Amino acid sequence: MFAPPTTYDGIEAAQHECMLGISERDDHFEGVTTYDDLYNAQWRYLNDRCGADTRPPPIDCEGSSFPIPRTTNADVRGLVQYWMSVIVAAEVMPTQDFQRTADDVERLTSGATPSDVYSQNNELWRALKRVATPQRIVSGFARAA
Repeated sequence: MFAPPTTYDGIEAAQHECMLGISERDDHFEGVTTYDDLYNAQWRYLNDRCGADTRPPPIDCEGSSFPIPRTTNADVRGLVQYWMSVIVAAEVMPTQDFQRTADDVERLTSGATPSDVYSQNNELWRALKRVATPQRIVSGFARAA
């Protein structure tokens, strides 16, 4: 049975830090060993750096209200680039949900001011959570042809 990678190693840590503009080892990322851990560390880091607003799920999304970081256009481009690299490395196809989120990030941030708050953070963070949860990596993606 195909099993995509579910661990986070030092090489990926360096790539991740570069994409989010983290110049030094940050305490938020200590002890990260899985992609689920990484999502939570990203959330904590950006929540602390940018602040957050507690938001209910969008109308077409399941879940409960939770704090959504006020990530910038530059942040979300880095996040989507990183998580797409994880998906590609796992040799799986992104779900329609995550592909739609990635397309929205590209469309809404191209040419936008990098430091402006991204307008679809609620949708983005919920899509990232679904990508990062290991059991969903296996069941939520179709195997690439």
